[in-house]
Formats: sequence, C-alpha cells, structure tokens
Amino acid sequence: MFSKFFNFLFLLIVVIATSPAAESEETKECVPGKSYNDGCNDCTCTDTNVVICTLMECYNSNPVF
Repeated sequence: MFSKFFNFLFLLIVVIATSPAAESEETKECVPGKSYNDGCNDCTCTDTNVVICTLMECYNSNPVF
C-alpha cells in the first residue's frame, strides 16, 4: 500500500516539476534602446542586447507580516 502511495507521490512531483510555469507578468523582450521600470529600478537594453538596471534599495510599501 505504501509503495503505491509513494509511486503516486513521486509521479505527482515529476509532473509538477516538469510543467511549464505560468508567467505572472508580460515577457520583457530586450530591444536595444528600450527602457522600462521593474517596480523600483530603471532598466535599459543596450545595443548588445544586455539589460542593465539601477541597483536602488527598494522598500515594499505594503509589507506582508
């Protein structure tokens, strides 16, 4: 009985681990010259398709305790 349970549990973990994650926000594409804000820092895509961002210390205005 326990082996069936553990086999089921293992299979469930494998299915969950291999399923694609749902994206909670739009996919940001690196377009040279494009700038955007990530909610705290400003980011820019360089001519070589590298994203650079400011490194501001950001505080959550609505902390969850």
